[in-house]
This record gives sequence, structure tokens and C-alpha cells, in this order.
Amino acid sequence: MQINYPIYKIDTLEYKLPVGYAVSNSFNNQTINSVFGTYSIEFQHNENAVEVMKSFHLNAGRYSLEQYGDFYNFIKKVSDIDYNNYIVTLKEE
Repeated sequence: MQINYPIYKIDTLEYKLPVGYAVSNSFNNQTINSVFGTYSIEFQHNENAVEVMKSFHLNAGRYSLEQYGDFYNFIKKVSDIDYNNYIVTLKEE
């Protein structure tokens, strides 16, 4: 398996919460380090907005077929974290 060029992506998203709504899940900053690259996601939450900062770096390189399972697991972990569902609900008063 060969990755000819590194991939590096950074993104910051801000989600505004409507008045009277809150995020029901707690946010956990996470980082994954692997021979294949790194991924991190950080959250900043205040009363009416959530800011999400993501960073993904895939290393260029040549990897053996035996390493493919580890590569797949790295990408799967990134995907699972990246697409985790957070629920917005009405605030309890």
C-alpha cells in the first residue's frame, strides 16, 4: 500500500444554538496518533454556541499489506469520532 502525498486538513466549525436549546452530550477532546498520521478534535462550548476544531494529517509512505488492518482501524477511528452524533435538546427549566 502506498500513499504518494501527505494529506493535511484543518477545519473550524461554529454551531449556533437557538435560544432555549442546549447540547445534551458532553464533548471530549480527542487525539489519535499513529504511524499513518494524526487526528485531533477539540470543542469549545458556551451557552449559545459550540466551536469544533479538527485537524487531520495522513502521512505519505509505503506500507506493507500486513499493516493494512492497522491503517483501516486508524481511518475507522477517525471516522467514528468525526461523525459522532451530538443531540440538541430543549433546555430544562
